[in-house]
Amino acid sequence: MEWTVIIVLLIINAALGGQQLLNNLARTQADKTTSATEKPTNPSDVPTSGLTEFATAVVLTWWRELFKLSWSIVAVVLEAIKGRALKEFWPGWASVLTVSICSFTGIIENIGFFSISRYSPHLWVPFISVYIVLLPVATGLMFGSTVRKEHWFGTLFVLAGLVISSLKLDSLPQLSHVVLSSGGVSHAKAMLTRSLDWQAVVWLIIINLCLCSQQILNNKSVQLAKHKVSSNAFVLWREIFKFGYATLAIAVIALIEWKSFTGYFTPQKAVIFAIGAGLTGYIYSWGFFALSKYPVHVWVPYTNLYVVVLPFLSYFLIPGVEVKIGQIIGTCFVGLGLVVGLSDYSRHKIETITDKQ
Repeated sequence: MEWTVIIVLLIINAALGGQQLLNNLARTQADKTTSATEKPTNPSDVPTSGLTEFATAVVLTWWRELFKLSWSIVAVVLEAIKGRALKEFWPGWASVLTVSICSFTGIIENIGFFSISRYSPHLWVPFISVYIVLLPVATGLMFGSTVRKEHWFGTLFVLAGLVISSLKLDSLPQLSHVVLSSGGVSHAKAMLTRSLDWQAVVWLIIINLCLCSQQILNNKSVQLAKHKVSSNAFVLWREIFKFGYATLAIAVIALIEWKSFTGYFTPQKAVIFAIGAGLTGYIYSWGFFALSKYPVHVWVPYTNLYVVVLPFLSYFLIPGVEVKIGQIIGTCFVGLGLVVGLSDYSRHKIETITDKQ
């Protein structure tokens, strides 16, 4: 692979890993505020539930998109000051329309991320890699891209890792069931260690579908651009639509449950974490558009390498987390599969989907 591609992939991995942890920390702070005001009847209950829980995810998404839009505006202004041609900020109507569709699935995906962030990231993040199985089929149909056998071998390793990470290894006496524990688990932290419930599984399915469409539509928007367009400009157009969709979602929630909704604007610590999530979100979005001139099945698997370190980052940074041996082994298989899947490309130049970029 070209060194520039590898550097961008490393930046994306760092930003995505930070994103998941910041989402979790923002959600935790929001839940603390909600529990202090709503006083659940059963102390063992998780503070937010039902529509209130969904509203929390929507509001946190709105804050994140506000700051992500702000970061992208700053980036475009700096590019304009440095002398980039104005035409490179306008990709054309067909491309912008594609970006608007991409933004719609993106806002659903972000709400899903905040909804499922009541669990520790190491429990669920590996499962958002499932969509990479669909990418070679999609890029082959839409762009005529070549799919090599190494990708399929790597995919088998990834799927094996996901299965292993979900296994219970209590019955194996030679392996400790819990290998890392960051402290006692209070009722507010109970969701960090328990198994994923059906709502989490549904969100994982939705997130995978949205992520798959995100990558394909990113490719398509770059392919449809009338000329070379700044990656920051693509991010800005995407964020304009995403912030609009987030504002619409927040307005609908406000109409449904106005009293509880107003209280969600008070958790200052949650907003601080949302600022960080907006920055890391801008960084990896820029990286995705920077690499979207290449077929997504070639490089997107490498953007999931950060899942290998999440069990350890979760242990060090999130209180009340238990990391099990199966999760460590499983994430290592995922990392191995992602490397194997792209190993053959060291001997081949990466093809592009368009020569305009």
